[in-house]
Amino acid sequence: SVEGLAYDGTLLWQLGDALLYATNPSDGALVRTIPNAATGCDYGGTGLTAYPPGQLTLACRDGTWYRVSAADGAVLAQGDNNLDMYGLKRVPPTFIAATWSDDRVHFLDHNLIDQASLPAGAAEPNGIATDGALIYTGHFTSQEVVGHNYNGEEKLRWSASLAGLQGMDLVNNDLAIYLSGSPSVIKFFKTSNGALLRTIPGPGSTEGLAFDGRVLWTLDDPNLLGLDPANGNILRQLPNPVTNCSYGGTGLAYLKTGHLVIGCTNGRWYKISLVNGAVVASGSNGLDIYGLKATPFQEAPSFLPFVNKNY
Repeated sequence: SVEGLAYDGTLLWQLGDALLYATNPSDGALVRTIPNAATGCDYGGTGLTAYPPGQLTLACRDGTWYRVSAADGAVLAQGDNNLDMYGLKRVPPTFIAATWSDDRVHFLDHNLIDQASLPAGAAEPNGIATDGALIYTGHFTSQEVVGHNYNGEEKLRWSASLAGLQGMDLVNNDLAIYLSGSPSVIKFFKTSNGALLRTIPGPGSTEGLAFDGRVLWTLDDPNLLGLDPANGNILRQLPNPVTNCSYGGTGLAYLKTGHLVIGCTNGRWYKISLVNGAVVASGSNGLDIYGLKATPFQEAPSFLPFVNKNY
């Protein structure tokens, strides 16, 4: 009797009454089993999702949920949301952030609250970008770019001349990387192999890049500069509201709602209007943000339960 299925990118998990079964999705062969933490629930649980990376979340129809290790089934967290859940699936994060203290990529919800994380693949991730399929991190000392999928599986890694890497984003499928130096430049690379495509001038001190579909925004002190990505010409300027943060902020993300979000090394973040730079929201998540991006899955919840109501 199986009450839920979840695919983690490699294995297809089945929620049984006493055990969770990890199977090969190509032929159904059993790979391993772990204990079912929800055996006390009706049917042994009624919802399953493979999230966060390396973990599984189980749901019950009385609202109880359990987050367990996919390695041994150990319960890592649990709670109750009072929903009669008959299915559970995770929704990709709204934001992703790169952090230096743990060299990880953190998944953030629409309020920039930390939900989960995975290893960045190298030390000092100082820029981050995503196309929805892969997460790209740029690393300050090793001068390399690492690409993972959202399950944490490394899909690419390449090195280039990236001294002074201090921000990155995707611009029309090319990876734009700001490099601080004499002179400072923004280089555009092919994402798959790091082939250099072109170079434009960059501002003197930039700590983040964000592309809004037309303008390439740079996080500078005291202003945010909107550049023409074709030639580096300055098209717009907005006041930087985080000049009191270290380096004038260290992460920049574009939101489709017409806003930019700036992150700081002390976990503070600020959402500003693209019209006039006015701060419309702010908060703190306690992360030392050294790169910030909104994902294509903006304004989505972390989990999506199916609720069955009987009237």
